[in-house]
Amino acid sequence: HLTETSAELEQRTEPNSAASMAMSPLVSTIAVQDFETSPATPTWTISAGSGNISTDTGSGDVPASQRIRGGSRSWQVNGATATLDLASISISGYTGVTATVHISSTANNGSSGADVGDSVRVFAALNGGAFPATADITVTGNNNARWSYNNTVNDTTTAGTPISSSGTAGTNQGTIHSTLEVNIPNGTTSVALRIIAVNDLGNEIWNVDDVTLTTTGATPTATSTNTPTS
Repeated sequence: HLTETSAELEQRTEPNSAASMAMSPLVSTIAVQDFETSPATPTWTISAGSGNISTDTGSGDVPASQRIRGGSRSWQVNGATATLDLASISISGYTGVTATVHISSTANNGSSGADVGDSVRVFAALNGGAFPATADITVTGNNNARWSYNNTVNDTTTAGTPISSSGTAGTNQGTIHSTLEVNIPNGTTSVALRIIAVNDLGNEIWNVDDVTLTTTGATPTATSTNTPTS
């Protein structure tokens, strides 16, 4: 077996070393909604909008087969306005909490797609309160923009700080707005999520899949403030 030098062992175990500080935090799942018949657990319960769940893969779409990110179902909206609500879930004691939404924009042909009037909006309701009037993240189309699912995070914000972005005309052009992240402030006790998708034509499809709520840690133990005796 390999033998570590004392210097190597010190670097590996020292909690304040540059090596340990550079390590990525462990990400744990608090809840997930993957829209499957037997949903992944722990499940983020759907409280409204389940009627838009579909098994259509969009094999003839542009881009092709990008309606479902994983499994056999996703939440799809075409030629309509639809709302998906995920129920409030307790996050007391957690820190580094993030709600992540994966979306794609597909069309039945290469001359259609999401325009400026088409949008996906994501809202986070905190501490049992109402959903905000303005979405935390708004993604709009742009002159028939179409894109696939993509794991690169190009849209991230903190709940209560709205941001907006728009796609680029064509297929998978420019910045791909597929992975959307809303960071939840530490100290929040609960979070619910709302997604509103708007498409004005039946051959334009917004697709949503694999919505997750994750954490990178729990509330740290309080530091003792006892006064030492003399």
